[in-house]
Amino acid sequence: EVTQTDAGIRIDTVYVAADVGRVLDPVNFEAQVQGGVIFGLGHAMNCELTYRDHVPEQTNFHEYQAMRLHQAPEITVRLLENGPLRGLGEPGVPPAAPALANAIFAATGQRIRELPLSRKVRFA
Repeated sequence: EVTQTDAGIRIDTVYVAADVGRVLDPVNFEAQVQGGVIFGLGHAMNCELTYRDHVPEQTNFHEYQAMRLHQAPEITVRLLENGPLRGLGEPGVPPAAPALANAIFAATGQRIRELPLSRKVRFA
């Protein structure tokens, strides 16, 4: 869920339902999913690799505009325990960008089809 404000798009709430099989540690499961969501949203919002002479201009993470604490949304995570123990990884990362783009479309009517999204909208 996003809101269009005078300062830009504000990400209010993210809902995640994850089916990763049996979970042994629900607290770490929730933290892993929330971290993946923040990582994915931050990259969708601002991060971009640019190249000069076939070499990346960004040499490390300090040269990225990551999501700031004041931009972090409330994240609600629900676990669907179906099946055997499988593992978690980063299931919150890949769907973050398309989910954010769809939420921006629902709030503004603007369809954005390229990353980073900050090329077309401003984030609060």
